[in-house]
Amino acid sequence: MSFFFERLRDARKKLGLSQEEFGAIAGMKKRAQQNYEKGDRKPDSDYLAEIAKHGIDIGFLVTGVESNPIPSSLPADEQLLVDSYRALPITKRRELLASLLKGEPMEKENTSTRTSNIKQNDNNGMQITGDNNTQIGSVNN
Repeated sequence: MSFFFERLRDARKKLGLSQEEFGAIAGMKKRAQQNYEKGDRKPDSDYLAEIAKHGIDIGFLVTGVESNPIPSSLPADEQLLVDSYRALPITKRRELLASLLKGEPMEKENTSTRTSNIKQNDNNGMQITGDNNTQIGSVNN
């Protein structure tokens, strides 16, 4: 079982923030953040409330038991999305959310290089044509 200060440090690193950046989230200086992460001092409830606004699981920090507000009955693909999102650094989370909220389309695979036209005849009189995406076959009798 880990200690509060270790869980706090891990939470900060998971967000991809320096001690100075993470402390600033809650209005603290780098030195205060260092003291929290060394276990020399314990933060107050105002600090915890501020970092909770940035997705930190305060229940986990305090108890070491992860709270999961999302029901475990999510389909596997949705759970994968949630888990993957949670594993992203905060900067990537922000980029992803901004893109989703703007309704920007997902990048499409560039298929312009797939211009070859395949024609193939086999010994049974079957002809297959296509462009690597769609293939059409016909039987020549």
